[in-house]
Amino acid sequence: MARLDLLAMLGTELNITGRQKLAYVAHSQGTAQMFIAASDGHRTESQLHTWLREHVSIFVALSPIAWLGHSNSLLLKALADVRIQDLASLFFPL
Repeated sequence: MARLDLLAMLGTELNITGRQKLAYVAHSQGTAQMFIAASDGHRTESQLHTWLREHVSIFVALSPIAWLGHSNSLLLKALADVRIQDLASLFFPL
């Protein structure tokens, strides 16, 4: 699914809209698909990895399948503690 379905879905969206890039906002399984697809080029530059870099401007993982709380990176630890509700209230106050 990460290598075939994701590419087909995003490619169809780009063809229909006529845009060159899109934002990918995903929840749960959709985040897993993007994490897998994006990691596909980690050893060698794959066609899928290159295509994603060229056509996806931002990836937003809502309720991601991965949790970053045990990371040694201070930046990733800080991001792991951010709640989507708090972030949304900054941009869309009630």
